[in-house]
Amino acid sequence: MTKLNCELALDFKTKLAGLMHREMLPDGDGMIFVYKYNWFRSFWMKGMKFPIDIIFIDADCRITKIVSAPVYKGFFHWKKYNGWAKYVIETNRFWCKINDINVGDKITLGEEITENGISKIEILFLKVSYVDLPEV
Repeated sequence: MTKLNCELALDFKTKLAGLMHREMLPDGDGMIFVYKYNWFRSFWMKGMKFPIDIIFIDADCRITKIVSAPVYKGFFHWKKYNGWAKYVIETNRFWCKINDINVGDKITLGEEITENGISKIEILFLKVSYVDLPEV
């Protein structure tokens, strides 16, 4: 089980800004974007000063896609990263690789706390192992 401490992005303004214009993100931290339902979500790297992993998670709390996004140096045509999700987590690049987090793994949402006026939540990542089924 792996833990990640995430700021909550619940309102439009916080979701729009995300981690934009921040200088860095402490190890073991991230931001979780919470939506009301599963849908096709798009994220971009506009204004980002460091590379990130973008983790798309469905309503069943299962990881559907992981993208390792570099910092984009161009002025126009920022690259978009798309995925099917109810939740999306941004964290430091290669965090998923370092912690062996993969598509199909599940998350558990902890209790929400407020720290220095910022709402946060602890995310637990659970490894999912598949049992080989007999051939039919």
